[in-house]
Amino acid sequence: MVSDQYHPHFGFLQEHRKLHGIVMLVVTLSFVPISIILARYFKETWIQRAHLQVLHVWYLVHVALTFMTLCMYLVGSIAIMRSTKVIGRSFVTSSMYHKLLGTGTILLFAGTVLIGSFRHVQNSAFRKIMMITHALLGLLYYFLGILTAITSSWIPGSPSSDNTECIDSPKFMENSTWTFMPYLVGWVGVDLIFHIVFTVLQCVADKSSEYKRPMYFPIVPILKGGETHDTKVGRIIDCCLAAFKLCLAYKVKVLFFVQGKLIRVMLFLIYCGINLGITFMLVVKIISTSNAGCGFGPTTCTHSDINTPLGMDICGI
Repeated sequence: MVSDQYHPHFGFLQEHRKLHGIVMLVVTLSFVPISIILARYFKETWIQRAHLQVLHVWYLVHVALTFMTLCMYLVGSIAIMRSTKVIGRSFVTSSMYHKLLGTGTILLFAGTVLIGSFRHVQNSAFRKIMMITHALLGLLYYFLGILTAITSSWIPGSPSSDNTECIDSPKFMENSTWTFMPYLVGWVGVDLIFHIVFTVLQCVADKSSEYKRPMYFPIVPILKGGETHDTKVGRIIDCCLAAFKLCLAYKVKVLFFVQGKLIRVMLFLIYCGINLGITFMLVVKIISTSNAGCGFGPTTCTHSDINTPLGMDICGI
């Protein structure tokens, strides 16, 4: 076992593992769920300010978070690759699952972004198929990311694992189960409750407005053509007038983006407060970790005699 007492690169390894854990956690626990909430329920909330640089507010935030996610993934991947070059890859089963799930998560992220880019402007059948596919991939990507974060707790030397027992202790795996998993599973439960509440508010508002939405998964916006109908440069005024005419045509006296706006915004602020609170707490736990597992356990650079499908790395020790 590689111990903090005699490994010359322990500080380097821990710093890079902590960086990897922090950026991946922020993406999985904050960027993704907040982006989903905004894209699903807030397309029409700020319709009075719908055009900021000829783009919808929700769309700007959605794209900005996607770009930030890409940057964070690059930082996290580089950090863990630098660590792997020194100590190698772990032989622990949970580490192998973590790597597979992490790779799958990033691939799903790429697929979700790609699918989201191919949409017809008009409400065609192809557009609906692409919207449903984008939503399903997004949910799968989200939950796979949560599962990836959970498996990190069972990797020796991981900043999210138990900081009181060594890897050779029977209590290490048991204690590590309770470091992150209760918070992550609890957050998923809270997230589900908020989705139910937002969906009920959407349905009630639509019913009171005498508007029948063509689809609720994903939610199709009231504006004809969806979120990309009014994004052409130089047509801001025309599109606002078109939206107003649509309101009159559908006899919408109090649309969803007006009715219940305050309660939706308040719920969103509460949602973000809970989310950021849990994320901050877990980030602090990662930073405060000193010597989780008393080392990194068997790796390809320290235990090459173990029978495993993993190949030898170019070790830096």
